[in-house]
This record gives sequence, C-alpha cells and structure tokens, in this order.
Amino acid sequence: MRSHALYFPALVVAALGAALVAIGAFVQPLRAVVVYPMTLIVAAMAIVLFLRMLFDPQCRRGIDAANAELRGGRPWPTARRIKFSDPEWGLFGSRSGNRPLQVVRAALLLEFIVTLLLTGKGRTDLLLLAAASFAVAMALTIIHVGLNTHTQSF
Repeated sequence: MRSHALYFPALVVAALGAALVAIGAFVQPLRAVVVYPMTLIVAAMAIVLFLRMLFDPQCRRGIDAANAELRGGRPWPTARRIKFSDPEWGLFGSRSGNRPLQVVRAALLLEFIVTLLLTGKGRTDLLLLAAASFAVAMALTIIHVGLNTHTQSF
C-alpha cells in the first residue's frame, strides 16, 4: 500500500476495537467504561477514511478500475463470484492488503459475525464497536485496492 498518514493509526484503532470487543464480552467494568468512547473513536476513523476515499480522485479511479476488472466486462448481476480462498482477491489474497491488514480484517469479520449472533436485546454496545472496527478494516482494504490498481489511459 502506498504510504499515507492514516494507514497505521487506522489499523491500530481497528485492532484495538477488536481487542476491546473480545475483552469487553467478559469484563463488565471495562465494557461499561471504555467501549462507548472507543466506539466513537473507531466510528470517527471510519468516517475519515470514507471521506479520504470520496475526495481522492486517484483512489476513486483505482476503485473503478478494480471494479471493472472484477466484473470482467459483465453487468453486475452476472459478474463473477469471488471466493474467500481466491489467491488474488480473496480474504488473504495478494491484492487485498498487506498481511497485518488481512489478519485484522479476518479477525474482525469473524468477531463481527459471532457478536451479531450472540448479542441480545439491549446489548448492542459491543456489536456497534465490532461493526465500526470492521468498517475501518474494510475502508483500509478499499483504499489499498484503489491506490494499487492502476487505470489504463485511453
């Protein structure tokens, strides 16, 4: 990934969010004090990364090129399906980020699904933190794809 100032802090924030979801599920005092402020921090980071994607023309062109490459010239409903084990575009694929991002993203995906399944009524604080952390990891992945997919000049 081309270096930008938000990458490492965003990855650390996502990893901290994942750790707090895992620990907060078992430690109620920590959950009561830390989870809500951390959710706000992680959500703010997700918004900042989204705005970076939105206002960076190079990133948008790269995302469009990657989208066209993934679809293979076919319209959306008939586009090819990407498997989790795809060596290029899958969960641990070569084009989906560097190894720390891939590990954090995979852990957050699993954590989000488990939290979604186990969260009861009125106990959405951990689910919101897991969702915001996963959003940060996905935004980093999309930025990585956008900055590392080269558009062809016509």
